[in-house]
Amino acid sequence: HELVAICDGDDVCHPERLARQVEFLCAHPDVSVVGTALRVIDEDGAPRGGRRYPALHDAIVAAMPRINPIAHPSVMFRRSAVLDAGAYDESDERICEDYELWSRLASRGVRFANLSEPLLDYRLHAGASKRTRLRATLRDTLAIKRRYWRSAQGLRGRARMAGEAALLRMPPSFVYWLFQR
Repeated sequence: HELVAICDGDDVCHPERLARQVEFLCAHPDVSVVGTALRVIDEDGAPRGGRRYPALHDAIVAAMPRINPIAHPSVMFRRSAVLDAGAYDESDERICEDYELWSRLASRGVRFANLSEPLLDYRLHAGASKRTRLRATLRDTLAIKRRYWRSAQGLRGRARMAGEAALLRMPPSFVYWLFQR
């Protein structure tokens, strides 16, 4: 199909999510990737907070040098845009396939959006890859920032990257604790 929706097996897609994203993409043919805000839940499904991301394309791209402002498990995208860019980079050293793809798409002028309502419950648990592959995730994030966003890093962005590099020397349990916040 022309539209592809992502949802990780440990997360919970809200019943209206797909309809809202299809409706959005039909109304905005210039947008190729649309994510949503998240409700964060624990391993038992209890709410633990939320995550909001920039809604408009320019704000999303402006945030990309510092963070990944598109929550992968909440995404719906136009298949043709992703295939035209070469699809996901699934090489062995790649951990952050989504951030790398969004960065590559942004460099090609592909447009993004995020719906401001939380339409996905994002589960944090002990077996999550953000926890089990934390150091590899940090290293890959830094490599993506250097590859795609080096020239867009201001003082704040460079300071953030230095902080992320310092996290590689800290206990993973502490870093994951920070991520949860």
